[in-house]
Amino acid sequence: MSAIIRRKMIGYRNSRIKRPKKTVIISTPRSASQHFCRQYKIDNKIKNLGELLNPRLYPQKQLTGEQYIQQQIDLWYNYDNTMCKIFPFHITNLINNCDQQQLTEYCKQIAEGCDKIVYLYRRDTTRQVISSIISEKTDVWKPKRSKPDDINITPAQFERYSMSILRNHKQVLEIKKQLPGVSICSEDYLQGSQFQKYKHQYENNDNYCYNLENIEQLYKL
Repeated sequence: MSAIIRRKMIGYRNSRIKRPKKTVIISTPRSASQHFCRQYKIDNKIKNLGELLNPRLYPQKQLTGEQYIQQQIDLWYNYDNTMCKIFPFHITNLINNCDQQQLTEYCKQIAEGCDKIVYLYRRDTTRQVISSIISEKTDVWKPKRSKPDDINITPAQFERYSMSILRNHKQVLEIKKQLPGVSICSEDYLQGSQFQKYKHQYENNDNYCYNLENIEQLYKL
């Protein structure tokens, strides 16, 4: 798909189309969401608040999970011409015994007043699995990172993380049923942009291959 066709299909870079004032990105880790947000910010000339519910980015301090989420929602409401990113697992980590309905309600609060909800996925699920394993092993989550030679991925780890990523996507898709939005593949959106290539991704030397349900097809249902 050429960059020109992609822009016409997605429409975000077409200057004749009204640009969104507030956008929430709902996604899963290692989906190229950082690169997507950087490009989306440029394309739409809006501010990027990043992962709104990430205590590493916005310290929780002494707040309970409920208080912290409410604080961050209040912060979000104070901005216009802005985007933020939500990983649902941040909510389930903050709220004990958080079920799908409660999770969706929190996402609804964040989505209030937004004129665009984007559900972002990565087509190359194998790379997403490998990147998730490496990031947790190294505790480095930024796109730019070193390439240690001593990282070993076992078949059991790859299978376990594959199942975990599939569960995360299904959790996002349950939210999508209640909060309709547009599904975007990060590889398609970034094609032709400065963020298209991932210079610091790890090689799949063991030729692992994700073989569970096709993630992209789930987003197209």
